[in-house]
Amino acid sequence: MNQLTFELRYKNPVPVAEFCDALSSLADEYERAKSIGDRPDADAYDLCISRIEEGSIIAYLQEYGPYAIALAEAANASIDFLKNLSDGISWLRTKAGPKPEFDPEQLDNTIRLVTPVARDSGASITISGNTFNGPVTINMNSGEAEVVRDTAKFELESLGRPKLEIKKGVVLRWYQARNDAKSRSGDRAIIDAHHPKSVKTVFVSEGLKAQLISADSNPFKLKYVVDVAIEAVGGRPTKYQIFDIHGIAP
Repeated sequence: MNQLTFELRYKNPVPVAEFCDALSSLADEYERAKSIGDRPDADAYDLCISRIEEGSIIAYLQEYGPYAIALAEAANASIDFLKNLSDGISWLRTKAGPKPEFDPEQLDNTIRLVTPVARDSGASITISGNTFNGPVTINMNSGEAEVVRDTAKFELESLGRPKLEIKKGVVLRWYQARNDAKSRSGDRAIIDAHHPKSVKTVFVSEGLKAQLISADSNPFKLKYVVDVAIEAVGGRPTKYQIFDIHGIAP
């Protein structure tokens, strides 16, 4: 059964916000990897903490599906996400081999992941996963994490500053959604008129999201007419911010 291990060894106290942000970046990268894959049941799975141990900070993460049961057949999703993360970090650290096709969300997730290590000269991090496809391990000391962080920042800046475009009355459909109006991560939607793949989606208020997940019918079978602020980098949308909903599209 698939499990990921996140181990942060440190010399100085680790700010809670940075540790939480590092774990959150893993979850966001997992969601991003699911969204660009072809797994039909992707929205049914989450990456969850199964336990945390003392000493250095060791968090065990596992993919859980319906009924909170860790499913062995789901193993490939996590290993693909970890392999992609490993390949990206390897290039950012060495610039050896073909350059991956980074997107802004992936680079931002990587920066957040390595920041606690890069800031502490005595820190190191290990992220590993054992699945049916074999082990994948990411190891970084502070100096390597600093290189990864700085290279990722440079690559992010080279993509250009985000451009914001307001669109009103566009048709949106869910790709995946957390069944919680207060949730601020894991929501992704598709606006076919602008981009064929799912994009991270946020709402200006909890009430707006509630309208899109509380329909009598299955919200994933509906389309909605919304007003949206589209944030894009290099011509590719990176975030949809919904600020008004006009109803269900015909």
